[in-house]
Amino acid sequence: MYLYIIHFLITFMIFVDALNYSIQMYSNHELSYYGPIQLGGQTFNVLFDSGSDVLWVPATTCNSSECNGKSRYDITKDLSFIKNTSFAIFYGSGKVSGSGGYSNLTISDLTIMNQYFGIANLIDFPQMAFAPWGGIFGLGRGQSTLTLFKQQGLVNSSQMAFKFGRDNETVSHFTIGITEPSLYVGTITWSTSINSSWRITLDDIFVNNTPIGFQNILTLIDTGTSYIYVSTDNATKIYNQIPNSQNINGSYYLPCNNQIPISVKINGVTWNIENRDLIDNTASKDNGTCKGTIQIGDWILGLSFLKNVYSIFDVDNSRIGFAALNTNVTT
Repeated sequence: MYLYIIHFLITFMIFVDALNYSIQMYSNHELSYYGPIQLGGQTFNVLFDSGSDVLWVPATTCNSSECNGKSRYDITKDLSFIKNTSFAIFYGSGKVSGSGGYSNLTISDLTIMNQYFGIANLIDFPQMAFAPWGGIFGLGRGQSTLTLFKQQGLVNSSQMAFKFGRDNETVSHFTIGITEPSLYVGTITWSTSINSSWRITLDDIFVNNTPIGFQNILTLIDTGTSYIYVSTDNATKIYNQIPNSQNINGSYYLPCNNQIPISVKINGVTWNIENRDLIDNTASKDNGTCKGTIQIGDWILGLSFLKNVYSIFDVDNSRIGFAALNTNVTT
């Protein structure tokens, strides 16, 4: 009996060690990142969004143009589905509604039971119509997914980590429950998240190594937002230090070949933003002028910043960590 127990424990440890806690994400022109999940055995490509709290996918009854060519959830094919109330969620660029329920969720090798999600039959979300993803995985502080993975014994820590790769250069990773030390170098710098959201305190923004001059601004760390958004006065301060930049109808533009460096300081550590992340290459260009990825709005650090760091969102300790990317790793 003793030998049998030892054999069982060793086998279990090997099995756990062999589990894959990470999936590869894919880039949509580096403006959004998405990857595969399964709900009730049905596969969907979803955008990973730390700025919202609801997981949803299109329903078979969706007639919105946004659903064309997208995978749709079929209740009749999911024996684990439990119906719940209706759901609706509003974004800055659209709204989604339908019915809600619970089913099994699989990410990589990990499957949890009783994951709540929305089944959307009304989608007014123009961004999705032209995107390769069909659905959003809300991973804000208000969601329960990371906690469920821990409660059901699949991970030891309710956390997630991201490496946002570059098109044709590096692979993107989304990880549940652990970090991947090979993807970053140095220490992780942690900041406390505030107000039951993934908001942290931003020390300052530097343009050409000169601070803008604000202090203790709360900003949302949002994996589902492409740009960086700042208040009107601070946007003016930033672009005033970039020669030949201009405000056209409320949007800022700058030279496509801009070499003025911009960085952000968080909890005493300064993180540089690559110049290529300060322009939107998908927007139309006019005489060498490009749309900037720092625009006016509620304070958000989106992918323009996050592509430059390894980021960890830790539910257990209400904190977000950043580390320098290991530039020697491309996979």
